[in-house]
Amino acid sequence: QVLNFLWSIPQLFKVVPCPKHRLPKFNPDTGLMQPSTFGCKSDQYRWLKLPGAKDATEIPNMTVINLCLQILGPMSERALCITLLGLQIVCCIFGLILRYHVAQFFFDD
Repeated sequence: QVLNFLWSIPQLFKVVPCPKHRLPKFNPDTGLMQPSTFGCKSDQYRWLKLPGAKDATEIPNMTVINLCLQILGPMSERALCITLLGLQIVCCIFGLILRYHVAQFFFDD
């Protein structure tokens, strides 16, 4: 949730457009989920665009779900769900390990 909030800050605080629906879109031709996008001019938001796509007129919405699709490519809804659950498990394990090691600085044995 923290990662999603941090990644979404530009859209949440209206630095870039925030469309009503930011969830991935389903492509009926391929049966796969793809990142949803918002339109812009080719010279706008250059700091958000990939190095090879400076002339792009669409930028993916800023959610962890869309980021996952950007990095891993289009995938089925089932595969996307499993991937996001895996990410959630990794983040929870990291949080528990961090809590275990940091607790010694705040609590007596």
